[in-house]
Amino acid sequence: VPIHRMSQMIEPFASADLHSHNDIDHLEGEPSESWIANLNPGLSALRRAHLAWFESLFAAPARQRGHARWGCKWVRLTAYHAHYLRWLYPEAKLVFLVRHPLDALRSYFGQRDVWYFALPDLGIRSPHDFLGHWQHLARSFLSEAASLGALLLRYEDVLRDPDASKRLADHLECGIDPAVLGNRVGSTAARGRVPLSGRLEARIRLSGLLGRLGY
Repeated sequence: VPIHRMSQMIEPFASADLHSHNDIDHLEGEPSESWIANLNPGLSALRRAHLAWFESLFAAPARQRGHARWGCKWVRLTAYHAHYLRWLYPEAKLVFLVRHPLDALRSYFGQRDVWYFALPDLGIRSPHDFLGHWQHLARSFLSEAASLGALLLRYEDVLRDPDASKRLADHLECGIDPAVLGNRVGSTAARGRVPLSGRLEARIRLSGLLGRLGY
């Protein structure tokens, strides 16, 4: 997931980090008259560079196809990654979509290969790992949605509740075709039941989160 790696680039520029004081805007006098261990073009230049990546990869192809709007969907990122996206695009419309962990786990069982949060090291190799990942994401959504101005919705409600789909449409300021929401592509319903151990772990480990999300 590129966002996972790209967001890490701005971590050294926290106000307490020395990198933030090694940018060119803090340079005083002639460079040849000072000892300079590190020098970087500054956070504003870094932000422009990141924006250029998004604009080249997503915005420009959308415009070439006649679309004024564009968006991205990621299924592995936390709300903390969304802070990075909000830094780049202050006016972006953010939506956090959460699905019942047992249904998400059925989808996980349908994967033939190891499912990765981020290559090459962060592999999700068991139901236990997957439920931990779901837990981390759900906690971050609940914790950060308000500060990010993000809309938090349950997947099941978007499919079945007209009020939820209206809230989504209002948040995105666009129309949503109900027929599209009802068209289930790649359904995991036929992929079998989650093993008893997985169901028990989800009930015990995630009970508090499930209650907060209305499951």
